[in-house]
Amino acid sequence: MHVPTPLSRLTLIVAVVTTVVLAWSSWRSNSDAPTALPTAQPVPTRVVAAPRLSVAVDATDLQRGLLHSIIAWDVRPGRQWLRFPRWIQGTHAPCGAIENLAGLVIHSSDGAVLPWARDPRDVFRFAITVPTTCKRINIDLTYLANQPTVNSQPVDVLEVSGSATINWNDCLLYPEGWADERIQIAAELRLPSEWRHACALAEIPGKTGAIAFAHTDLRALIDSPVLCGKILDVHEIAVSGFPNHRLAVTAAKPQHVPARALSQLGAVAAEARELFGGAPFPNYTWLLGVGEDFPHIGLEHLASSLNGISQDKWYSAEGLDPSAAYLLTHEYGHAWCGKHHRPAGMVADDCHTNLDTRLLWIYEGFDQYIGMLLAARSGASSRATWLARMASQIEQVCSNRSRAWRTLEDTAAAGYTLRGQSRNWGELRGSQDYYLEGMLLCFEADGRIRRASNGKRSFDDVLRRFLAPQPGVSVVPYTEADVLACLHAVEPSINWSALIDRLVQRTITETDLTALTTWGMQATVNSTRTNANAAARGYLNDHASIGLVLWQGQIAEVQAGSPADQARLAPGERIITVNDHELNLTNWDHALVAGAGGTALRLRIRSTDDSERDVVVPCPTGPRYLHVAPSPDPADRAILDAIIAPRSAEGRAVRGASW
Repeated sequence: MHVPTPLSRLTLIVAVVTTVVLAWSSWRSNSDAPTALPTAQPVPTRVVAAPRLSVAVDATDLQRGLLHSIIAWDVRPGRQWLRFPRWIQGTHAPCGAIENLAGLVIHSSDGAVLPWARDPRDVFRFAITVPTTCKRINIDLTYLANQPTVNSQPVDVLEVSGSATINWNDCLLYPEGWADERIQIAAELRLPSEWRHACALAEIPGKTGAIAFAHTDLRALIDSPVLCGKILDVHEIAVSGFPNHRLAVTAAKPQHVPARALSQLGAVAAEARELFGGAPFPNYTWLLGVGEDFPHIGLEHLASSLNGISQDKWYSAEGLDPSAAYLLTHEYGHAWCGKHHRPAGMVADDCHTNLDTRLLWIYEGFDQYIGMLLAARSGASSRATWLARMASQIEQVCSNRSRAWRTLEDTAAAGYTLRGQSRNWGELRGSQDYYLEGMLLCFEADGRIRRASNGKRSFDDVLRRFLAPQPGVSVVPYTEADVLACLHAVEPSINWSALIDRLVQRTITETDLTALTTWGMQATVNSTRTNANAAARGYLNDHASIGLVLWQGQIAEVQAGSPADQARLAPGERIITVNDHELNLTNWDHALVAGAGGTALRLRIRSTDDSERDVVVPCPTGPRYLHVAPSPDPADRAILDAIIAPRSAEGRAVRGASW
């Protein structure tokens, strides 16, 4: 470290005088604005008491797309840095929608307006200079609702047909330099007249005209979204030997939730009780917004989850629709896997530190496995629906071509950049592949453990050891080494490092479908089209045949390296005729069959510029479709049945003997 030599007395005097003159000149010329922003400076060490914020949110104008809030706390004189939340837990992304700020005015305790300046190197950071007479600041903030990004949608403010979601991260600024768990907050919320609400936070009774929440900290506040609306019903779900659960539903019209749907959710909780041995929350609330105009969202929180289903029919007399069953079980499992236990690189003391998301294949992949387990064991899904969903997920993994150039770990490291759908060549770019590939890793591991231990141990033992609640600890960080140690402790005969290296840290050119037999499934390829109902509506998935996916005649995807790719077909183009006949399911399938006999498909193509051309595409394999089903071998199939068998009395009762 370089240590400067002492200044001479004369030099020191000149330096001091020069500094004072320059400071006075700067203040005179710009007295109504904060002093110039430094290029960078470390967060100062605090020796004063942690701040206590009051946050008053006014949502009475929400139906016009506006949300107002007033944030206040005691301050000391001098330069203060304020922050708008940037990294929001659960999104795995720096997605704080600061672009929706539509008003920011800061007042001192005597009513004077305090000028602010944004840090030009960090748009989420603001500076103010607090005068010596100011003891407290009040921040008036206005936020625009209904303008989410692809990453911010589940943590944004949305209002649809009298139903709304309010996320606290959009409603506040907070002082820099404090761990989020040390910043104490007293929050209150004002809603439109006659609106109801649900939130995981405890409430203080007696507040007139507003909802007062019990004092909490910044992390817990942001982790507790509010669901509200003109119509909102809360259904209590009692679970023996486990915390109370609730389902809160808002919609544009009343929802008559059948008793079986509530029993299914109760069985989900009971299966979690048996799987993990306890809960990391005092109570739990599924927050659910439904309706054709409601966005499809799902985000985990420790004591709740915020869910949205873009359809009116999310249940029937038989119980939960699959869209609801798999969404609610997945987000619920995150209470253990992601919220309570979290990769060390994704644990931060604030909302602006960049996160290391390379272990999302555990955070999301393990939870995708947990969600599938809970849906099956609880009876929230039928057996036929569960198998069909599993087959669809495996087919999706097989159609992905991005893994030839990028590892699964890389998709996790770049996770938030892959959130949105790619309009073209999505299978080349890849998506958030760690969800499904991480899930399949768990199923393979489960089958391997059961076979190696002759059925004495399973992946259940891994999950209970790895994700069991730890009382008194809000977040338990882990590393990849911790996961490997847990796997080795459960089954030491398996080389887990080699398995994870092959599946996570290396590129692959083709999915190993033989691994499915490890846990009781089997993949075959034949000429019988899968998902005939979707095909009849115009969705033709011929990835394995000719390398195309069509939607009502338009090319949605072109498989890299396929005959369609070699014929230079492109997404967005439209097939007008096939073999001189109009394009329909019958003519298309006949053309594919003829391809196996050596007759190439003659396609009339309309390009995106409306020009037309003729293209010849060979299809030497004929129609080929992947079929995934339980193994016909009784011993293999017994492993699958053991994996998805209920562990709780509640699960057995809901599933029944016919499942």
